[in-house]
This record gives sequence, C-alpha cells and structure tokens, in this order.
Amino acid sequence: MDYKAIAEQVIKICRKNGADLAESYLASSRELSLEVRNGEIESIQEASSYGLGLRVITGKKLGFAYVNDFRPESLEETVTRALNFARVLTADEHNILPDDRGFVEVQGLYDPELSRIQIDKKIALLKEVESIALKTPGITKSSGASYREGENEVILANSLGLMKSYKATGCGYGLEVIAEKGEQ
Repeated sequence: MDYKAIAEQVIKICRKNGADLAESYLASSRELSLEVRNGEIESIQEASSYGLGLRVITGKKLGFAYVNDFRPESLEETVTRALNFARVLTADEHNILPDDRGFVEVQGLYDPELSRIQIDKKIALLKEVESIALKTPGITKSSGASYREGENEVILANSLGLMKSYKATGCGYGLEVIAEKGEQ
C-alpha cells in the first residue's frame, strides 16, 4: 500500500471540499511477540494496524477525524466528518499547521532485515538463552524468555507542502529466572 499517496490524496480531498488547511498523520505498525518457558513455546502473537488522523481548519475552526479504512469512499466520509466538526466549533487564531521548515531527517532507525529473520531462529535464540541461564549455578527455575519486535511507519503531510515520513524498527529480548541458595 502506498501510504504517501493516500496521505496526499486525503489532503487533495480536503482542499476540494473547502478546507482552508489540512493535515494527515498516517501510521502503520507490525508487532511480533514470542514467549518460551522451559524450552517450550508458550505463545506467538503477531499484530498489525494502520490508520489516518486528519486535521482540517476552515475559518480558523479545527476539526478532527480518524479512519483505518483507506477505500476512497471512506476517505471522503472522513473528510466530511472532520469538516462538519470544524464548522460547529469556535474559531481560534492559533489554529495553524506547520510548514516544511525546521525538520531534521534522522537516519538509521529502520532495518528491513529484522522482519526477514525466520521466526524459527528467533525461537531458537530464546531457547538457547534460557538453557544457558538454567545451567548457571544457583539458577533453579525459569519464568520464561520473551522476544518482542516492532516495525512502524509514520507519514505527516499537509496542505502547506509538508511531507515527512520515517520508518523504524526495534527488538529486544528478556529472561526471568529464579535463583536459590539453600532455603533462600
């Protein structure tokens, strides 16, 4: 799905329908969660989500709407809702949008290789870490090992020409064990 094109399309629809200014904030994410306990897989969960928040300003009145259905008719409905909200609210001279000045690009937040690593390898890592920990003197039990990863993309576009985006990935794992010495 071309999220930048969707963000631009929504701005055009807003302008066509009478918005003085418009801004779309589109975000998508994917998350993976793995849990292993005593060498066995306890859970695997994967989820993804996406949505678009829309701000419109007309006559210095601000309206907001949200949608997670990117079909053209749903985008049109969302614009109509945001404009209807704006029309009934009080004008505020501080209702403005940012322009394209002063934004700094940050590199190195996204690694496409993370999602390409096979899930079997991630599970094997958890089992190995737990096994090593359980071989440590004094460690008697495992409460489990967990792995989490996430990938997200954010696009911010507005009718003043702003079009900024970033992608980011992250991951981490943890292990919880119980150590005992004698009766403690």
